[in-house]
Amino acid sequence: MHIYKTIIVDDEIAQQELLCDALSKHFPQIEVCAICPNAESAMVAVATHHPQLVFLDVEMPGKSGIEFLQQFQNNIPFEVIFASSHANYAVNAFEVAAVHYLLKPFSNEQLAQAVTRFEERLKTPGYPKYLQNLMYNLTPENVNQPKIAATTTAGTIFLEANDIVYCSAGDKCSVWHLTDRTQHIVPRSLKECEKILTDVGFYRVHSSYLVNIKHIKKHSRKNNTIILSNNKELEVSRKMGDDFYDGFLSI
Repeated sequence: MHIYKTIIVDDEIAQQELLCDALSKHFPQIEVCAICPNAESAMVAVATHHPQLVFLDVEMPGKSGIEFLQQFQNNIPFEVIFASSHANYAVNAFEVAAVHYLLKPFSNEQLAQAVTRFEERLKTPGYPKYLQNLMYNLTPENVNQPKIAATTTAGTIFLEANDIVYCSAGDKCSVWHLTDRTQHIVPRSLKECEKILTDVGFYRVHSSYLVNIKHIKKHSRKNNTIILSNNKELEVSRKMGDDFYDGFLSI
């Protein structure tokens, strides 16, 4: 069994104890080397223990978890599982960047999913790119135009929202259609994509289509169709049509 050096960075003592206890009982491969209440002590712990994994609270007194990571610039030497007590803290930013995020209090099952994802990440070099993408997305000027991390059949790609014209439903996957007319198969259902992309300007117009509103150049309520910037014509379902047209016309 491979042992992973780990530090916990969290200012809540109760959460420190709960997480440390859960890891020691259920995840023997995770060795907690240090527990840090703030970013300053975490920097010392990283230099001392050289961890492979950091459980990082997003909001802490002094420097936040994001500010802690920014100190490493483009050379983050460990992987991160974020945690927060705040349900509304940029959750979609983490989803869009494909970075794991735990909402406190979390269950052992949710913790297990996070640890499993961490171990899977080790098999795919380049995880810091996800963290860099997250920090890019959280910069105020980029919040409305984030880069989206998409794991495709050919590997992970990072796209600006405007690069995606629409997504169509596939067999246990979705197909992302880009402005350069390339297509990427993403192993997520259209429903999963909808959860991630709705906040960045996408709308489900049909059970089979999720469109980027910025790429709609013509719509016909009479024919229940839209034409996109790539001249693709898509059907708008009658079930979803009324809400779509009312929302679109009010933009």
